[in-house]
Amino acid sequence: MLPFRTPVPSNLGAIAAGTGGVTLTASGSGADVTLGSTVSGNSFAATAGTSGAIRLNDGAATIVTTSGGGQSYNSPITLLADATLSDTGNGAISLNGQVTGGANSLTLSNGTGAQSLNGVTTSGDLVLATTGTVTLNGGTYTITGGGDPYVFGAVTTIGTFTFGMNTNFGAVTIAGNTIID
Repeated sequence: MLPFRTPVPSNLGAIAAGTGGVTLTASGSGADVTLGSTVSGNSFAATAGTSGAIRLNDGAATIVTTSGGGQSYNSPITLLADATLSDTGNGAISLNGQVTGGANSLTLSNGTGAQSLNGVTTSGDLVLATTGTVTLNGGTYTITGGGDPYVFGAVTTIGTFTFGMNTNFGAVTIAGNTIID
């Protein structure tokens, strides 16, 4: 595992951990984790400081690729460019904070792996490429760059939701208290 702690250099080049994992942690109020180049390894985890964000800013390629260990984003995420997060070994991808994308699109691709989201706001598109379980946790979902209506496949829901667009769902499993506002 390659642990980086604050300060995370803002000029980090590509990170290739081989079969190891990558963990990026920023500490302190407003401290961000900014990925401006590709990251690869078996697993990936990132956590920004209090009131900070994980900022994805590569746009030219898949920004994070893991090989079965999954990915965990433990803070709000800001898309500064189109971003693709991929796990080639079916590991889970968990976005544990609200994603804010501006006009940028986000693609999650992990075969049969699980995906978990906590809100996405973008005028770009959201592509969820998995045959595994997609869990929508409470949050605000406004995705206006895809089709109208935006179509989620089969999902599991839990929490309070605000949808800022026309929305259709495949099969819905309610895993706990679910409120749609």
